[in-house]
Amino acid sequence: MLKIENLTKIFNVGETTEKTALNNVSLTLEEGDFLTIIGGNGAGKSTLLNCISGVLSVDNGTISLDGEDVTHLAEYKRAKYVSRVFQNPLDGTAGGMNIEENLALAFRRGKKRGLGWGITKEERVLFHKLLSETGLGLESLMAQKVSTLSGGQRQSLALIMAVLVQPKILLLDEHTAALDPKTAKTVLELTQKFTKDSKFITIMVTHNMNDAIKIGNKLVMMNQGNVVFQASGQEKQNLKVVDLISKFSEVGAELNDRILLNS
Repeated sequence: MLKIENLTKIFNVGETTEKTALNNVSLTLEEGDFLTIIGGNGAGKSTLLNCISGVLSVDNGTISLDGEDVTHLAEYKRAKYVSRVFQNPLDGTAGGMNIEENLALAFRRGKKRGLGWGITKEERVLFHKLLSETGLGLESLMAQKVSTLSGGQRQSLALIMAVLVQPKILLLDEHTAALDPKTAKTVLELTQKFTKDSKFITIMVTHNMNDAIKIGNKLVMMNQGNVVFQASGQEKQNLKVVDLISKFSEVGAELNDRILLNS
C-alpha cells in the first residue's frame, strides 16, 4: 500500500515567485492499483511523482509504503522499490550501451553486484521474450546500441527495464507524450500488458482524457496543487470526456490546448 498524507511542497518560499506545487495532497493506493492523473500545466502532477520517487523533498506530510515511512528516504534507496519511465525517450536508458546491457543493468537493480558482469543464458532468454512482445523487432537488435533506436523503440525498452524486476511502484510521467500517435498507442498497449494482473502500484500522468478514463482503475484530477476530483471502479468506467471537461470547468482548472488536442 502507498499512503500519501497531507503532502505539501512549496517552491521559492518567501520570494515573490513562491508557488505551492502540492497543497495537502492525500492519496491511498492498494497493491495492483493503476492510477491515472490528469491536470493542466502547473497542476502538480510531476511534482507529486518527484516527491514519491525522492527526487524532491517535501515540506510537510508523509509518504509511507507498506507501512514504512519513506518520506525522507534518499532517492537512491527508494530506487529499489520505485521504477520510472520519463516523457523523453532519451531518459531512463543508456544510449552508449546496447539493448542487452541496458536490460542486464535493470535486472540487477537492488541486487548485490560483484566484479563479474556476465549475462547468463537464462537472462538472454528472458530478455528476448520480453523484447519480442513489443512487436518492434527489438529481440533481433539485442547487440545494437540504444542510441540508434527510434523514440518508440527506446521508450518500449525503458518500459521493459522499469518492470523487469517487479517494483512496488511504477511511475509513468507522460511517457507517450513525445511519441507520434501510432507509436504512443503501441507503448500504451505494452503498458497495459505489462501492468495487467501485476502486484505493483502504477501511477500514470497524462494530458489525454481518453487515456485517463480508459486505462487503470482509479483517476485523479489535479489543479494548482490540489486534488479536485477522484473516481474509481464503476464511476471511473462510466466517465466520458465531456464529464472531465465539465469537472475542469467546475473547479476553474486550466483546460489548455494540449489537453483538448490530445482528447
